[in-house]
Amino acid sequence: MPLPRRLRALIPAALLTAGLLTVSACSAVPEEVDEAARAFGVELNPERKDANDLVAGDCFIEPEADELIGVSTVDCGEVHDNEVLHVVAIPETVEYPGEDPELWWEHEQVCAGQVFEDYVNEVWEDSPHWDFYPLLPTEYSWESGERSIHCVLYRMDGTTWTGSPSTGDAAPVSG
Repeated sequence: MPLPRRLRALIPAALLTAGLLTVSACSAVPEEVDEAARAFGVELNPERKDANDLVAGDCFIEPEADELIGVSTVDCGEVHDNEVLHVVAIPETVEYPGEDPELWWEHEQVCAGQVFEDYVNEVWEDSPHWDFYPLLPTEYSWESGERSIHCVLYRMDGTTWTGSPSTGDAAPVSG
């Protein structure tokens, strides 16, 4: 039996959230993080963005495990496998929801509604190709002021694509 759609959306999030949002809420990846990464032999792309700086419409290729410090965006006309469809701002009054993914769903469901339908031109529950996963703040980044959930679009069959569903020119790239 396939996983419910809500749970399917959480699986990729678990894979990326830890690495992409462990950096601080600064607009650039802090030099201390870069130095520590270099000490472990991680090659760093100088053009990468802090995941907290991603905005709706940013396209990127899922980083390899040894590249999880920041993310390199690409023009959406190039081949990519992730696209930010929305950024949810969580009010300052909300306490950190913790590590339980179910506690985040109240905030994430914004991306499963009209936002998803407007961006992809399909209802989330009925979409045969598209789904999203959330990039969530860590407790550390939350304490540093990061209160955003980045809703990231991906193709359920795992293929890459060019273009964007938001502009109607998304075209899957055969493997």
